Amino acid sequence: MADRTIGSLPKAAGLYDDSLLVMEQQGAAMSLSGAQVKGFAREGVEDYVTDAKEAAEAAQEAVKNVGAAVEEAQSARDAAQTAQAGAEKAQKAVEDLEVSVDTLPAGEPASVEKTAQEGHVCLKLGIPRGAQGKTGDPGSSIQKIERTAGTGAAGTVDTYTVTLTDGTTTTFQVRNGADGQGAGDMRSAVYDPQGMARDVFAYADGLLPVVHALTLKAEGWTGEAAPYRQTVDLPGVLADPAAQVIYIQPSDRALWVGNGLECTGQGAETLTFEANEKPEEAIALLASVQTARKGGTTA
Repeated sequence: MADRTIGSLPKAAGLYDDSLLVMEQQGAAMSLSGAQVKGFAREGVEDYVTDAKEAAEAAQEAVKNVGAAVEEAQSARDAAQTAQAGAEKAQKAVEDLEVSVDTLPAGEPASVEKTAQEGHVCLKLGIPRGAQGKTGDPGSSIQKIERTAGTGAAGTVDTYTVTLTDGTTTTFQVRNGADGQGAGDMRSAVYDPQGMARDVFAYADGLLPVVHALTLKAEGWTGEAAPYRQTVDLPGVLADPAAQVIYIQPSDRALWVGNGLECTGQGAETLTFEANEKPEEAIALLASVQTARKGGTTA
């Protein structure tokens, strides 16, 4: 067969393991099988295939880890929501807690009863009274007082002994003063220098204050806007405010001040009160009425 060029040869339909290829290696003609070519190809890409496989496995593991992390996050979220709901329920239970206390006879054991009514927790406590204390030692009082030394003479000192019911004694001393001198009479120029010729006892009684109890009724206030007014009867009050000194003492000072209450006027046997706010309850008062004095005489 005449020599032919490689290009003139027919092309192979495929590369099989038993296919032979002609090659030159180091000046010598040699043959190369298809199996060898495939082996060379596998060796050339083996490192890349291994790396790709390891990367795929790592990716799968990462996906698993992400899934586990998502599940843990969801579990944590669910647990937090459950804890929050429990805390809110506990707070509501504390806010709605009702407590009642009963006093038990002395010697009874303390008790606690827990019940639920309409969703509210109720605690009923039973607390026993304390035991009766021991009777204290009997006290003592004065049995007698007698002079045990001295004569009672002016300028001397007497000793007195106090004897108690328990038999104990104590002493004290009294210095006796000298007897006074004079007949003991008083001229009218001394006790009535202005010639008023009046009963001094009645006069003194008139200077003493007279205290009255009165009540401001809750429904007794008049007026649609402040100041609200209420007038009460009070015997002995004069229409002239300069003739008397009137002092008001409320039983509830905080209620008096809080409603802006004050006594603003007086008439013949009446007192008038004003309030910035209408009290919602009755107010008890003491009214002290005293005759005013001018220059040592009554007005």
